[in-house]
Amino acid sequence: MWHTNSSSSGLSIILVAMATLDPPPPALTLSPFVSLRISVSIQGAAKRAVEKLHRRCPYIFGAERVETIEEARAVWQRVKREEQQREEEEEVEREGAKSAKALE
Repeated sequence: MWHTNSSSSGLSIILVAMATLDPPPPALTLSPFVSLRISVSIQGAAKRAVEKLHRRCPYIFGAERVETIEEARAVWQRVKREEQQREEEEEVEREGAKSAKALE
């Protein structure tokens, strides 16, 4: 069974910690508004990165198993292609809805 022990899993742990902190970690304070925006932005980016890792690494965070790093890369690429296809389909649907609404 292949499991990662690289620095990427350390990054995942850090991102999980950042995404789940409440309140968010202190931000660079230039002004109260800038500070809040930076903090929310960092927390949001960390949350999205963790969600992406969970989706694309079912062999680490889910039930899927791989034997080699090549299999892990293939899973990552497969999930990435599926995400891209889903995004393209959603974009076509949005454009179709806009066109239909414009014809009304």
